[in-house]
Amino acid sequence: MSKRQQIRERRQRQAQRQRLFAIGGIVVVALAVVGWLVYQNFRPVGSYVSVTSTPPPNSDGSAIGSPDAKVVVTAYEDFQCPNCRNFTQQVEERLFEEYVYTGKIRYDYAHFIVVDRGGNESRRAAEASECAAAQGWFWPYHETVFANQTGENIGDFADKRLKAFAGALALDQQQFDSCFDTGKYSNVVTGDVTTGRSLGVTGTPTVIIPGAAPIVGAQNYEVYRQAIEAALAAP
Repeated sequence: MSKRQQIRERRQRQAQRQRLFAIGGIVVVALAVVGWLVYQNFRPVGSYVSVTSTPPPNSDGSAIGSPDAKVVVTAYEDFQCPNCRNFTQQVEERLFEEYVYTGKIRYDYAHFIVVDRGGNESRRAAEASECAAAQGWFWPYHETVFANQTGENIGDFADKRLKAFAGALALDQQQFDSCFDTGKYSNVVTGDVTTGRSLGVTGTPTVIIPGAAPIVGAQNYEVYRQAIEAALAAP
């Protein structure tokens, strides 16, 4: 056998080994993905925080407040975003007490997915909240989801848990599950994201108040209050 033939055969063997290694790597990754999906389907729901709140007055889907209010505030959030949880717990309720429940503003929650990167828990939680909204329970469900946020893409908002949250709120489970499993409101979530991008939203939370620049991140309450007061005072 000539030296040229030996080199050619050696290269062919090396190429074959590389192909086998590549195929083996693909198989390992595929098995890992399948294993994770199987685990997610069969893992127990686990413990979670339940809330006792009921739908607040003047709530309509993911909006709340008088439809005749002079100012409409829109908050773009992601249920897996830690800053959104801080905003919800530290700012949102104060806004409700001072401005929403008094009829001064109408407040609208809008979905903006930023955390999913390799997962789908943010989107699934958003879709689940819309299924709760269909039964008039968006805000208690919204509170439940944020109360159970402990990390990103770690199973906090696996499908089984999102369904369990609905059960804990005594929603019509069959109706909720059917809505959720069929992705009935996926287009609503996608629409919110598209609208948010058209308004320049790139992160969460981003609060849109007429007459003010978008307020990004969980800011001090006074920042939102001043912007709302200016909007209310505008002609």
